[in-house]
Amino acid sequence: MEEAMEGAVSPSAPVCVASHNVISPLGWTTGENLAALLQGRTGIQSRHPGLVPGLAVPLALIDREALAGRSRERGLDVFTPLEQLCILSVQEACSTYGVSGPDVQMILATTKGNIDLLTAEGVEEQEVFLSVMAGRIARHLGFLRTPLVVSNACISGVLAIELGADLIRCGSCREVIVVGADLVTPFVLSGFASFKSVSTRPCKPYDAARDGLSLGEAVATMILSDRVPQDASRTVFVLGGGCSNDANHISGPSRTGDGLFLAMEQALSRSHCTPAEVTWVNAHGTATAYNDEMEARAMALAGLSNTPLNGLKGYYGHTLGASGVLESVLSVASLCSGTVPATLGYDTPGVSVPLRVLDQTLEIDAVTCLKTASGFGGCNAALVFSRLPRPVEKPAFSELRVLGSCSVSSGQLMLNDTIVFEGTAEPEVFLRAAFKALDRPYMKFYKMDPLSRLAFVATEYLSGLPECSAFLGHDVALVLSNRSASLDTDLNHLRVLRETSGEASPAVFVYTLPNVLMGELCIRHQWKGRNLFLITGQYDENFMQQYVSFLLGSGRAEACLYGWVELLGSEYAANVHFAIRPGLDFGQENHQI
Repeated sequence: MEEAMEGAVSPSAPVCVASHNVISPLGWTTGENLAALLQGRTGIQSRHPGLVPGLAVPLALIDREALAGRSRERGLDVFTPLEQLCILSVQEACSTYGVSGPDVQMILATTKGNIDLLTAEGVEEQEVFLSVMAGRIARHLGFLRTPLVVSNACISGVLAIELGADLIRCGSCREVIVVGADLVTPFVLSGFASFKSVSTRPCKPYDAARDGLSLGEAVATMILSDRVPQDASRTVFVLGGGCSNDANHISGPSRTGDGLFLAMEQALSRSHCTPAEVTWVNAHGTATAYNDEMEARAMALAGLSNTPLNGLKGYYGHTLGASGVLESVLSVASLCSGTVPATLGYDTPGVSVPLRVLDQTLEIDAVTCLKTASGFGGCNAALVFSRLPRPVEKPAFSELRVLGSCSVSSGQLMLNDTIVFEGTAEPEVFLRAAFKALDRPYMKFYKMDPLSRLAFVATEYLSGLPECSAFLGHDVALVLSNRSASLDTDLNHLRVLRETSGEASPAVFVYTLPNVLMGELCIRHQWKGRNLFLITGQYDENFMQQYVSFLLGSGRAEACLYGWVELLGSEYAANVHFAIRPGLDFGQENHQI
């Protein structure tokens, strides 16, 4: 991954959407999908029994027989269904815009990837690693660079697009292929059912009668490039992005909408775009009571209450990590066609704050779209797409002033290369003992999964260093990575399903996302800055330092907690660092542990 931040391409080049594709229950191309939306057709079918015993709910599922036929034609039988879909989608996008060579970077956005393999006999755990899946896809497609995997709950796709645009602006590469992909599995459906958040009918975003989400599956590809066509009249550019954390709750959105508002404010500011210049907002719109209400409040804070808004989950259901790429691609297609689809399922206003939800297709000379997303762990993200290239911030890199480092492994915890705690190597016993030794009571610690406890303990020790004791504040970014995502908790979730005949525990399921550990840290320290969780085969310190240097130098954050947090079974290791821009002084008065 270290090559991802290296290169010598001009950093001032605009980033455009060169090509795209959508595969969903509504079609195999972007054109087929947009046509279905404009006709008011939905991919959500009445009821699909059998995925979870005793549960029959509407779902949007891709035709497996049609997939098998297309895969056989291209010799893709050795790949999993999700890998087949990713390859087909990228190939379709590349058919209208050829990419090749060492400058191509692939980024995969997903929450659970090939998680269904865990229930198959004879499959080793490492086959489920997201980096393994991404590597198989990239090698088949002939991409030479190590792919990046973004796993940040339901903002994964939006973050992946922003990351790709940043890599191009930094001169790392000429093209980035962003793929968003997730399938509906018993693993996922049982978890959402345990939250009582799955509707018994096709979902109704923002409607007074909404009662929960519908789940769906899709794979979408967006190719980003600095090669702007000579005739750019229908070219769409990726401008600025923003990301924040509510620092409020790991599974419920902020009731005030301030976290999403902050992400939108950042995206508009970095795009040199005012709220009045936004043609429409393509919002997350899950059709759950709290999400839609939170979004309405965020739109009001951003001055966007009267701006047309649409949501696409009435057509596709919630496609999890794929949703950000799926909905961005279709928003780009709308920008080019001048037709913005209605919000299917919306009839009667159902939020307490005025919101201009589109209940019919909007024919307009669309210029600028603001795309938003929110997810578990309190994360929020926003992106601005526009047909008008605008001056965007030039990348700048800062030297890193590392205030402290903490490493944890095999019964030993070190601060700045000094051993400060030792105990038994067994992770559960060690982490509890290490936390208790700090004498900082925090009852939520005992409800966390082991991976979150590992990150929490390392950060608590780090925050106790004199150099780091004043780093609380809203603009602290978290950039973390590991190898197995949340696989340790995933296996626990499956164990619960086996023992209860398919009835999931919401307390376990919520931790089947690696970025939730960042939500726990943000709640503890009231950090409301950027969150990014990457899944890699091994820790790439060079990439991490360069990316953090970019975040600090470009003003994306004042400070950053970054590093590696990995736990699977009895094996665990953490290596985290706290860095700030040189010359920055938080001041002791901000310290509120």
